[in-house]
Amino acid sequence: MPKKEALVENICEQVKRCLGNIKQFAVSDEHHLLKLESRHLDLLLDLLQSKISLSSYKDEFNTLFQNEGGHIYFDSYTPVILSFEKEPIENVYVDSEVLFFVNVLQICSDNIKKHIECKKYDAIKDEVYYNHNVPSLIFSKNQDLINYYLSVECTGCRCYCSKEMIQSYESIWQQIENTFSSDTAQG
Repeated sequence: MPKKEALVENICEQVKRCLGNIKQFAVSDEHHLLKLESRHLDLLLDLLQSKISLSSYKDEFNTLFQNEGGHIYFDSYTPVILSFEKEPIENVYVDSEVLFFVNVLQICSDNIKKHIECKKYDAIKDEVYYNHNVPSLIFSKNQDLINYYLSVECTGCRCYCSKEMIQSYESIWQQIENTFSSDTAQG
């Protein structure tokens, strides 16, 4: 696997772990850690959108978690940080066709921040639940997984989540459907 693709996959795996931590901290009343992980998610998304460099990410990550008993975070994130240090690549670029999925995660991140501010910690569980597979769509580009996301996860969210949450995603879901639906992809 080329370095660029491996790096994107590595960052997406980090995003998945970050989402898991966000859900865990929301449920366990670790709200100060929830805010830190929310900021960490933003850093990872900035990295995927080429808004920051790898070295900027590392510096910001270290600053963000230095006062939180770094071992908790560094133990779970060390492999990713070390792989960044070994990469001669300074900026990350994802293919334009999968930027839709980065945008979905940005909406998720923005919604999580709103939920934190309003102390709606239960709503964070829905955000993570319906978006936990999105990082895999960024690096896999697997049509079956994309179809599953559209037909099961987006549909489930439309059925079970708040109107506000659904409205925040509806436009990007439509763009993804127009770009990746089975009929469009084959035709």
